[in-house]
Amino acid sequence: MTNTRWFPDFLKRRAPRRSIPPLLCWYGINFRESNEVINRVLSENPFCFTERELALVASWRRRIFGDFLIYKHLKKYTVFIGQGGLYGVVGLASPIADIFPSFALPRYAKTALLPFEGKITYDSLLFTYNITFGSGAKRGFNEEYRELKNKTGVIMTL
Repeated sequence: MTNTRWFPDFLKRRAPRRSIPPLLCWYGINFRESNEVINRVLSENPFCFTERELALVASWRRRIFGDFLIYKHLKKYTVFIGQGGLYGVVGLASPIADIFPSFALPRYAKTALLPFEGKITYDSLLFTYNITFGSGAKRGFNEEYRELKNKTGVIMTL
């Protein structure tokens, strides 16, 4: 379901050029579980996006939605474990470490990972679970991290 339930004409409106950047479109429309809205934005272009911006929106078809373990911060990205892999995720406006300092990790969260200009970011909605992990669980995460890093490395783009 999209926000069209509350704003039925949302996708029919023609916005003035540059009034709504592509990522802001993501916030206003819930398309984590369906490509329907992405396809409509691409076919109708209600926000007058440029070809580059439309390509960015099209890339969101490769998003990954689910539960991830926010494992640790590295210099250039934060490692998320989930969906059978390690993902190097960056924040767009600020580092993820500003939201979750190292002492607060690991942290279990539900989010959507999105491709963005050759990197992986998240949709800025992190639903965290109120779970704490003991030393045994942390050892298990360390082992899983090492195994996945040796097997597939850190995935840096979707």
